[in-house]
Amino acid sequence: MSEPRKHPPGRGHAWRGDWKKRLHDLLTAKGFSSATEYIDGHPTASMLELARDLGAGDVAPVQLQWAYVEEAENSGTMAKCARSLLAREIRRSLPAGWDRSDDFHGGAYGTWAAALPETLEESTLEVWRALENTMPQDRWLPSGPDDPLLVDIFERHWPIVG
Repeated sequence: MSEPRKHPPGRGHAWRGDWKKRLHDLLTAKGFSSATEYIDGHPTASMLELARDLGAGDVAPVQLQWAYVEEAENSGTMAKCARSLLAREIRRSLPAGWDRSDDFHGGAYGTWAAALPETLEESTLEVWRALENTMPQDRWLPSGPDDPLLVDIFERHWPIVG
């Protein structure tokens, strides 16, 4: 019986073997103890940018995102995680900023909401509607998960503690 083929790092094999262990090892090699610590340390980077920084081809952005959401569920920090993912998705999908006259925000909402557990569907809708109704200026981009507008909206419209 032949030995399993070893893939060189950074060659597009993000789904080979135990990707969770590989993600953990990549985070540890960068000096981080968790996906949360790593992601929170880069508040405006997209998941794609973060995955590439960890090891292009060694980790898929969605793997990093799944680890982040799982850690938030386990630690009771889902509101911060949701704010972070929302800020990143708005910055990624609306790079020129949120334009109140543009109807293309739905893609950002769909991608953000899909990243979170289904049980949060009503919460995501409530936050999104509040965001659409309180947008202070055209071309707004969140500065990160602690953007004052996002923090305020989540405090008023995110019914889940954490």
